[in-house]
Formats: sequence, C-alpha cells, structure tokens
Amino acid sequence: MSSSNSSNNNNNNSAFKLASNLTLYQPECPYGLTGNGCEHASCNSTYVTAAQRVQRSDTTLCTACPDGWGGNLNCNICQRADACQLQQRATGRGRSSSSSSSTTSAATSSLSGGGISSSLALAANDTAVCVNTPRAISTTNVQCDMNQTTLTGIFQGNFQLSAIKTAGVSNATEFNTVGLAPYNAENGTTTTQVWFNGVLQWGCQATNCSSFNSTDPADAPSGRKGIVTDVWKCSTLNCVCIPGSTVCGSGPFDLTNTIQDLDGETTFACEYPSDQAAAARADMQCRFSGPSFATALGPGGLPLIHCQAGACVTQDELTNLWTNGGTTTGASSDGMGLSGGVIAGLSVLGVVVATILATILAGLLLRRRAANRPRDPPTAAVGLAWSNIHYSFRPAAAASLIPARGKGDTRKKIADRNAASSNSNGNGSSRNSEEKESHELRIAMADGGRGNIAETAHAGHILRDVSGEIHPGSMLAILGPSGAGKTSLVDILAGRSKVGTISGTLTFTPDVGVATSSNHAADRMVAFVDQEDVLPAFSTVREALQLAAQLSLPENVPRHERHEIVNRVLLKLGLDGIAERRIGDAHRRGVSGGEKRRISIGIALVGQPKVLIMDEPLSGLDAVNAQRVVQALRELANGPETGTTVIMTVHQPSSQIYDAFDRVMLLAQGRVLFDGAPHDAPAWLEARGEPLPANHNPADHLLSAAFGDMGSGSSDIDAHSSPGVMNTLISPYRNRKPLASLSTQVGSLASRAFQASYRDPSGALAHILGALIIGLITGGAFYKVNLTIAGFQNRVGSIFFLLLLLAFSALSAMTGLNRARPLVVRERGNGLYSAFSWLLSHLLYDLVMLRLIPTIILTIIIYFMVGLTDSAGVFFRFFLIAVLFNLATTLYFMSLAAFFEDMSIPTLLAGLAILFQLGFGGFLLNLNSVPGVLRWIKWICPLRYALEAMATIQLPGLRIIDIVNGVPINAPVSVIAPNLFGFAVESYYRDLLVLALAFTLGFFLLLVGAVTWRMREVR
Repeated sequence: MSSSNSSNNNNNNSAFKLASNLTLYQPECPYGLTGNGCEHASCNSTYVTAAQRVQRSDTTLCTACPDGWGGNLNCNICQRADACQLQQRATGRGRSSSSSSSTTSAATSSLSGGGISSSLALAANDTAVCVNTPRAISTTNVQCDMNQTTLTGIFQGNFQLSAIKTAGVSNATEFNTVGLAPYNAENGTTTTQVWFNGVLQWGCQATNCSSFNSTDPADAPSGRKGIVTDVWKCSTLNCVCIPGSTVCGSGPFDLTNTIQDLDGETTFACEYPSDQAAAARADMQCRFSGPSFATALGPGGLPLIHCQAGACVTQDELTNLWTNGGTTTGASSDGMGLSGGVIAGLSVLGVVVATILATILAGLLLRRRAANRPRDPPTAAVGLAWSNIHYSFRPAAAASLIPARGKGDTRKKIADRNAASSNSNGNGSSRNSEEKESHELRIAMADGGRGNIAETAHAGHILRDVSGEIHPGSMLAILGPSGAGKTSLVDILAGRSKVGTISGTLTFTPDVGVATSSNHAADRMVAFVDQEDVLPAFSTVREALQLAAQLSLPENVPRHERHEIVNRVLLKLGLDGIAERRIGDAHRRGVSGGEKRRISIGIALVGQPKVLIMDEPLSGLDAVNAQRVVQALRELANGPETGTTVIMTVHQPSSQIYDAFDRVMLLAQGRVLFDGAPHDAPAWLEARGEPLPANHNPADHLLSAAFGDMGSGSSDIDAHSSPGVMNTLISPYRNRKPLASLSTQVGSLASRAFQASYRDPSGALAHILGALIIGLITGGAFYKVNLTIAGFQNRVGSIFFLLLLLAFSALSAMTGLNRARPLVVRERGNGLYSAFSWLLSHLLYDLVMLRLIPTIILTIIIYFMVGLTDSAGVFFRFFLIAVLFNLATTLYFMSLAAFFEDMSIPTLLAGLAILFQLGFGGFLLNLNSVPGVLRWIKWICPLRYALEAMATIQLPGLRIIDIVNGVPINAPVSVIAPNLFGFAVESYYRDLLVLALAFTLGFFLLLVGAVTWRMREVR
C-alpha cells in the first residue's frame, strides 16, 4: 500500500504533463479519471462529471460501483440493459422515458451479444440503452488486463488498460440526449490509459480513427465459426509517459523513450463470439498493434485479455448502425501510405537517379552537337616569338623544392664527395671544396633533373631577358650546359604552370590572336613533351596513341581519321613494329626506354599541334634511334605552309643531328650567348677567340664555350638585381581546357581503367577473394547467434565487425589514387582531360570493382551466416547502408591521398579516423554515458550512423529470451537496445540521409576540390 501511495504522490505534479500534451485530456478529464492532472482512477459511472468524481479509495480496484455498472479499474462499463437509464435518473441527466423501458430491454437483449435485431426499427427513439460490444457506435468504454510477457517479466505486478473509443459523437446532442458527462470528445479518436498495480503509468491519444467489422462464416475452421472481429484503426498516435512512475523512471527499466516513441498507424482489434452474450461481455480478446508497437514490443504488439466493453447509446444510433451494415465511418486510413522517412529516402534516391540520367543525357547531347560542328579549314604553320623573358623566385622556395624536383639528393652526393676529398687530402684547401660544392649545387638547383628550380639559395634568377624567335615550320635546338635554364625556358614557351615570377612577352607569328576558332584555340596549338616519360603501363603503344587522339582532337574528327593519324605517327616514329606491345613500367616488362621516348613524342603528335616543344626528347636513345626521331621531326617541320614548328632542348647532339636544325640557341646562366643558324656558329666562336677545330662537332664546342662562360663568371649579374620592368608574362595561352566532351573523357578513361584491371586482375581479385575469405571467417565466428542477451550483443557485434572490415578495405583507395597521380598530373597538364572527368572515371572503376562487388560478397555471407532478420526488405535496406558507409569512407580516404603526396601522412590520418570511429561508433562505448563535453563527437562519426541504422532494422520482432540470476526474461530488444547501445529506435531513414548527404556527398565534394587543386602540374 505504501509503495502505491508513494507512486501516486510522485505523479501528482508530473501528471500535468499528461494533460497538457494530450489535448483530449483537457479541459475535462475523460471518463474514469480524476485529479488535477487526470492521474487518478474514480469509481463513478460515465454520467458523473469530472468535477464530481471521487478518487478511488482502494489503490487497485473499485469495491463498489453504481447499480448496473462495473469494472475493476473504474466503473465505466455498463453491464445491464437498464444501467444507462438508471444513471440518467440518478444524476438527472438525459431524457429518460420509463414507457420505453420494456422495449429498450428487449431490444438491448438482442444486441448485447453482438447481434442486431430487426425489431429495433420499430423501437427507434432517443432512449439510452447499454451495448456490451467493443464496436465504437458513439462513445464506447473498454477495460482489459494486459498479457504482455515482456512487461510482466520485467515489472512484477499487474498491468491493466482502459480506453475510450469515440465515433460519430456530437457534444451538443449526444451528451444532452443520452446524459453522458461532457469532455473533449472528438469524432474518430481514442484515449487510452495503462495502469500498473492500480497506478497510472502512461496515457495515449489516437486520432483519425475508423472502424469495420467482419464475422467468420459458418464454414470457417473449427473454433472460428461466428467469431466477430471488430477493428478500430487510427492513423496517428501520441503517448506521454508519466515521469517517476514505475515504468517511466522508478522501476528496474526506464521505458520512457520506448513508450513515447509509440506513434504512427495503430490498430485496436477485438474478437468475440457473435452468439454468446456472456463471452462478449466478460472475456473478449483484444490487441493493440502497429509498426511502432511491433518495434517496441514485438510482432504480437500489446495483447489484452478479459476485456469488457460498454456504451450508452440511443436506439436511433443502433438503428442507423444496423441500416449501414454495421460499419461506422470516420476519418479513414487504408494503411497503405508511406511514412515520412520512406518518402524522404525515395525522394533522395529519385533525385540521385534523375541527376545521373540527366547528366548522361546532357553529355551525349553535347557530344553529338560537338561532333556535328563544321570542320575548320587547314591553317598555315605558326611560329613563336618571345622577348625579355625573365624568370625568378624566392631562394627559400628554391631550397625547399630540391628534394621534390631533383633526381636524387644532390646535396648528399656533393657532401659525400667532399667528405671523400677531405679524407684523402687531409687539411687541404677547404675554401676550394666549398666553392666547388656551391658551384655544383647552383647547377643542380637550376636545371637538375628538370631544371625548373631556382639556381641557388643566393641567386633566384633563372632566366635573364631571354629573347628569340622560331619561324613557322622550322626546327630550333636549345643548347647549354646543366644549369643554363633550358628546361625553364621551354616550360615557359609551352605555357606550363611555374612557381615564381615570370615576365616578358610571347606571341605567335603570324599573330593568330587568342583563338582563331573553336578547334585551334591558342592554348591548343602547342604540344609539350616532358623530359621524363609517364605512360599508362597496361596500354599497348597503339592504345596509348588512340586515347591521346580521342582526347586531343576535336569531336568533329571522325573515328577513321583518328585511326589514320595514329597509324601515320606510328610509322614516322618507327613504332609500327611494337604497336601491339604493352608499354610496361619499372615492375612489368614492356618497351625499352628509347621506345618510351618515341611514344611520348607520338602522344603529342597525334593532336596535330602547330608548335611542338620538347625537353630532351633524345635522352635515352642510341645514335640510330636518335637520328630516326630527328629525321621524323624534320619531316614534320617542312616549311611555312603546313609544317609543324619544333622547339627542343638537346643535351649533346651529334654533328648530323646538329646540322638538321634550322636554328640553334645557346644558353649559359639563364642568358642567351648565341642565337642563329647552325652554320653561323663557327664565325661566332672565332670572334670569341675560341675557333672551331677541324673535324670537330660544333655542338660540342658550343657547349664547351658555354660552360667556360658559366665558370668564368664573365657574364654574372648581381644575384638580387631585377630587370627594368617586372610584369607578368604576356601570353596568348589560356587555361588548357580539354577539346573532348565530358562524356568522351569519362568513357575513354573508364575504358582504360577497366582494361588495365582485366590485364592485371590482381587488385580486384585480392579485394574479392579477401571479402570471400574474411566473410567466411567472420560468419563462422558469429554463426547463428541465439536470442540471449549475449547473443544480441554478438548480433550487433557482427554488424560492427562488418563495418570495420569495410572501413579497413577502403584503405586501398589511397594507394590506388596515389599510384595514378603521376599520370593524371602529366595528362592534365597536357590538357587531355579535366580533373572532374578523371575522377568520375576513376570512381566508376574503383567503386564497382573494388568496393561494390566485395561489399556484396561480404554482406551476403555475414548476414545469412549470422542469421540476421530473414526479410528481403530488411536485407536490402541493410545492404544499402553498408554500401553508403563503404562509399563515404572510400571518398574520405581518397581525399586524404589527393591532398598529401607523401603517403605516410594520409596513412596516419586514415588510421586515426578508423580508431576514432571504433570509440564513437556506439558498440565499444555507450554513447549515452560519454561526458557532455565529448558527446557531440558521435554526430560526426559515420560508423555510428551506419551501425545504428543496420542494427535498428533488426529490432522489430526480435526478442531476448534468457535467464538472468534465475529470473526468466522474454523481452523485445527494443527495450534494451536504447539503454545498452544508445540507439534511437526508428532512426533508419535519418541515418540513411545523413550518410548519403552529409558524408557521402560531402566527402565527394571534398575529393573533387582536392583532386582539382592538388593533383595538377606546377613546375
């Protein structure tokens, strides 16, 4: 008794929340309730107003009810035909007619069991009669014992339920005519109260309700013949759990969230025999069910036994009910609507699919339009002139770039050589050693390997007022010792992105303007061949040239013409014999180094440039092949009509190659020493006092003269001096935008990626076989988990382990992107494609071959070996989350690899990200127990959303059957999961949208920015 009274006292204030949140409980309490917050039961009939009701003296049952009325919880159930009339007379409410009593009694006796007599049509009036079926005619009261094993197993005691179903009531008419006490009754509504040991625990209201009935026919299976099923369906539900009550705070489990999460469609169904009045009155079986009940309490919902029902209605209402065939209409709900989460998810999916289809269609249309564009007429050869080219940058930047741009560590080589010299010479002249080291370091920094770094930490000038010109259709050779600035000059002439300050002027001769046509914009007239060969290892020679032709020629060049261009280039460069051989790389045998040089030249030539600029194109070639390449270039540079202008740096040409050029430019310390025809060189050397010896290669003597000029310092300029005017470079070049359409770029690059995967399937096979093997091991470890508490933890653990496997497998995305970086940077620099098109093609390959297929294998094996919910719908929703999580993690790891070229940094950051998700994913650490200052971290943890979404869709219908300390437990996991893991029930679609939009889309945009900004050529 004291315990119950204590609970009552605790509820006195908190029950106001019940009345304030549920509109049907105010301003007057519904029948059977009293108190300021409608928190106590009363033992008055439904004819007594709220202000006159008396709180039940016994905490568990009503010991005395008005004559003809009953019910343990309250006295709401009329139990005799004349019970309503007795209360009408006792309370002075309604319009009772004694003359109709006999008729009423006879009519009601035929109704009390559920049947409806046709004699009612002859006795129709407004006299109140008692009906004991649960059918909602006007205002029907129901009272039941609860038979929910979960609740009775957790809370030792008795649960009871009282409910009021309202249909077709009019406050102005019904209460005045029948005499019922008024309250905020609305058509198609339900108020429900749940009691534990006589104390109110929670209350609910449902709206938008309607009813229908059915009766099993005579030929129904045994036990079902004549059984009436009364269904009361409502589309919305709202519940309030009273704080401090046993169920909602003071008991062994706090079910506040579980109770208050009950919402959505709800069905209140009762069954009773149609021909047994006693059974209908005293032992009906009912059930509350619906999606939220299934989630919270299992598929059985809330079963109710020993149900009683009673309603005071007029005979007119009974007649109308009989006339309408026993169907009460109200605001109906067919139960076929979609929830807001489903609609949101389908909407997002529809938008994504529509966007993809629209993008593909737009790409095809643009490609078709470009292919139908009229061809431009052939144009004459174009020359190039440059004047007052000056290039410099801060010495600090020069020093920092040495390791990245040089071939090896030049400083270490020099230091080792000096150390050896010091050991051999003892205390020799250290000054001479330092001067030698400084000179060699200056040379290495100026042109070492690529020659595009500052000269020394003390001198940041690379090119000083360099001017020159090459006539259309002719060949220019740029000579000079290492450190002369040759590579820097050709980089600038080719319009490559450079670090530092560049000033001067570049113009085409004749002046063609910025763009003469769509096919020959100024920035597409020039092709560049770098000193180092970066080629697709798994493509054949022909395929590499065909891809270059596809991307560097306008869309309106027919396919057969592209093939002809490729064949001509193969023949000119002597590559026709190895056209079907794979190129290879340092790890895979392919073509030779000299052949790679010619392939790089061929890739530039298939674009049919007007100006071809090359940096050391003859390096790595023997004398015969070098002569063959020069001869091919000589045939290209065949005059001002249709020839190609060729500019190339040459390190040490033979005399035959030297004589093949139309013009020679000699550089030393970034300045022009000689610029003229090859046959003018002897006279220039003679004038310098360095005559050319007989039968001596002029190129060798020119280099010797230039090296002597660098060593003598006769040409030195103050290291910190500047030219008279330091303007930015005036150039006809624009951003090198691809000529091919986006669809062509993506299709060509994706084809190359899948072709490489076919020729080297080790990567894809490793992912697929790894998923198969690891899936079998994991599935075996968690095989067919049981329904105990430990089994439920293992069930969630298997999902957690699956997500971890997907996260770790995504690490390979970093190495794949990093391996592609050199080729992407080179081809983007050549203007073959955009960063976005490459990224789409890379993702298309990576996500299909390395993510989607392994995820399918891993998910199927683990899902069915563990024994998760056997439902196709649940499985596909589960799989969708797995794919989204893997995709989001992959995109994040790719972003790290794109931002940082040094793989040690993204590897470290990726490991920290996985460790971070281990802690805040929701499995190892109960997120509800995390201190508030750190609890926000869970909202930025993708694994947490994935785990919650995948686990919660396993909860409906899943029960825990276990024995703890000798106490049997049979409870739905929805009761335990929120407290054990901090999962929010019914959170699937929220988590889906967060994974899809916040993480997947967010990381994709981050990756696009990283690839665009970081994976580009800057020299």
